[in-house]
Amino acid sequence: MSAIDKYFYDPTFPLYHYTSISALEGIASNRTVWASHIYYLNDSAELIHAREVLREMLETKILIDGAENSQNDFAICFEDWLRNLFSSKPHNIFVFSMSQEQSLLSQWRSYTPHGKGVSVAFTPSRVATIATTNEFRLGQCIYDTASHHALLGALIVELRSRFECAEPATSENYNIHFEKYVSDILQVLSLIKHKAFEEEKEWRLISSLLPDASQKIDFRQGEGAAMLVPYTKLELGNDDWIFDNVTVGPTPHEALASSALLGFLHKHKVCRAVGSGNLPFRKW
Repeated sequence: MSAIDKYFYDPTFPLYHYTSISALEGIASNRTVWASHIYYLNDSAELIHAREVLREMLETKILIDGAENSQNDFAICFEDWLRNLFSSKPHNIFVFSMSQEQSLLSQWRSYTPHGKGVSVAFTPSRVATIATTNEFRLGQCIYDTASHHALLGALIVELRSRFECAEPATSENYNIHFEKYVSDILQVLSLIKHKAFEEEKEWRLISSLLPDASQKIDFRQGEGAAMLVPYTKLELGNDDWIFDNVTVGPTPHEALASSALLGFLHKHKVCRAVGSGNLPFRKW
């Protein structure tokens, strides 16, 4: 087990994905969900923030350790490589987000269309199966500074321990090393979020680096910006009753919405139970 593996693990409780009624229709019919390219998400700035926290840690280490040791050379080269990490074309890392919270007002507002939202519950075993089947890693997002430093410190230690090269420890060889493990680096950075989002209690299924020409990458229309958003499909399995339950978000006709939704879910054999988010409908 590596130093960073402990940050990727399966939950012991259900996780909830907030989405629209129309998206749920597609999920139920196709038995897939979409993992979006992390660079195109609303939270994409978090990656840059995480990178800067890591760079600050490396710069501090350089100043403390001095210039006459291999660990310092490693830190200097890693900091330099990170500076250019997002300057070229985007690395293909995809995430599918879930929350520990079944019905949270900020989630309804941020991730569902007004009056047309649902949260879909996945059991712990279902989430683990999705991760394994699709070769994704599952981790809980972390929000406080101390935990950020602990995770990024573990990443530094892990990358340093993996560096084995018959050639001298040159900048070129270090860069080759960092490129080799860029997928692991981005997966770790994807777990770091600002404390302002702590109430979301987010978990993420995170892909490994997908090649540019991968047939697994599709495109959908973005929200707001004039661009397409790359995504990849996660297979949910072909067995029946793949969701634990579905919660109806704030809507003006909750009873009617719940009744029709339950009939649809039973028809497609994806979920047996529909519940209420217990939040009043308001014009947000």
